Amino acid sequence: MKGYSILLILFVLVFLLFGFHKKGKRENIIYWKKDYKLKWDDFQGLPDTTKNYLAVTTSEIADNEIPVKGQDSLKIVILTEFLKDFSYKWFAHLWDTNFKTEALEHEQIHFDITEVYARKLRQKIKPLISKAANRNSSWIQDQIEEFNHKLTAESWIEQEQFDSAVSFYHTQGFKVYRVNIASDYDTVRRRQNLWRQKVDKELSDLEKYSENAMTIKVKQNTRM
Repeated sequence: MKGYSILLILFVLVFLLFGFHKKGKRENIIYWKKDYKLKWDDFQGLPDTTKNYLAVTTSEIADNEIPVKGQDSLKIVILTEFLKDFSYKWFAHLWDTNFKTEALEHEQIHFDITEVYARKLRQKIKPLISKAANRNSSWIQDQIEEFNHKLTAESWIEQEQFDSAVSFYHTQGFKVYRVNIASDYDTVRRRQNLWRQKVDKELSDLEKYSENAMTIKVKQNTRM
């Protein structure tokens, strides 16, 4: 990769809003799907010019607990979401083709890591199906919250490890300058490929938890 001018701005950070919220209508989001890959057009937010990021992925794990009509059951839906309006790219017109490709793959890996932890959550919830018949919905929600706290911490560690290992920039202040980073670029690209393999394996190992919804029979109560 030949030398080129580049703004030395931290270019990748994922805002993982990993948590559980009661949500109404959700708009301008992308749900994680195996056959869909992010495009730069999906990054529709306005850049935060007070922060030094060339690209930001904002993804979250959302859940809905839906009472099943006529049954003492709760349908739990766990979704991995990419928030278009809070994800952005900055100075993309200055990036060369190789940089654009690798940067987008980096953001995709962040999104995929979010899905890994959505599957880990579903894995944690699954055993509740056999335990919840004599429990009410508030007990289920408390269990999910407990799982959430633990997985949130684990997820942030992995996201930060990824960003620490794979950064397509040189840190030498906030300015435009020309460098030849061919060898460094190849090294970082190899690291990213290793992370791609790592995350793909995590997704594969958790494939049985890729279904978004599950139904749990619960004891009737007034908090649904």
